[in-house]
Amino acid sequence: FSLATVFFHLPVGVGIALGIALATGIGFLQGMVVSRIGVPSFVVTLGGGMIAEGLTLAILTPHGGSVPLADDFTTAIGTLNLDPLWSWVLSLLLFGAYAAVTLNGIRKRAASGHEGGFAATMRLVGVAIMLFGAVFMLNAYRGVPFLLMLFLIALFASAFVTKSTRFGRHLYAVGGNAEAARRAGISVKGIQLAVFIIAGFLVGLAGYLDAARLGVASASVGNGDIMLNAVAAAVIGGTSLFGGRGSVYGALFGALVIASVSNGMNLLGAASSVRFIVEGLILLAAITIDTILRLRRMRSGRA
Repeated sequence: FSLATVFFHLPVGVGIALGIALATGIGFLQGMVVSRIGVPSFVVTLGGGMIAEGLTLAILTPHGGSVPLADDFTTAIGTLNLDPLWSWVLSLLLFGAYAAVTLNGIRKRAASGHEGGFAATMRLVGVAIMLFGAVFMLNAYRGVPFLLMLFLIALFASAFVTKSTRFGRHLYAVGGNAEAARRAGISVKGIQLAVFIIAGFLVGLAGYLDAARLGVASASVGNGDIMLNAVAAAVIGGTSLFGGRGSVYGALFGALVIASVSNGMNLLGAASSVRFIVEGLILLAAITIDTILRLRRMRSGRA
């Protein structure tokens, strides 16, 4: 984006489209390596991240390591707070969509003779309290940030796709047992490729929004321990590193845990060394628990 708009003076819309298209293309290439060649996805994404970081340094270092993004549209995206009326309208629409999906799930479970309606209803009430409570408090301050509302929309959309669509069911099936999914007629390679393409698109969008929030395209944006924290958040939230288990909401919970621990230790004045040790212990504990639970499920399955 910064290359297109700052260096080549292309329109902002073209720059955004090119940046997201490039990220999507990288996701496609990584997906091809994973699905066609069989290279482990963790290795592909780790290596791809290192290559991308090196290219970013090579491009931005001659310009002082960062390029300010001063166009009005990007500045507005990064700093915009919604009007209170629009905040309530969008939050009501968002909750209405979530409630419709939840109630439809309760109806389907009841029709098939399964229970679980009470837990789903309580979860619905909890989401309403948290969502509307957050909107009320933010409106009393400066308003709901546009980026936060966009994040919530992406969150609910991702949860719907993974839990309530055929693609989502195939995704869990491939993650749980790729060979069994293949024998069931699921295109394992197609699912793997689609996931990497979607991930590339979302990474491109997130990269632009993060740069808009900071007002600068910098080689240091997105570096540091953010990648390990993302893995830790997913695992703490219940996502299995072995695949086939986890949820979008669980990953959000894990991210909140990691952020709370990090912010809490910063407020206490703890040294960076202590913070890294504590976060590492939390990640190790979460992975250990996940491994133990997986072994227990395997043993009970054999029994």
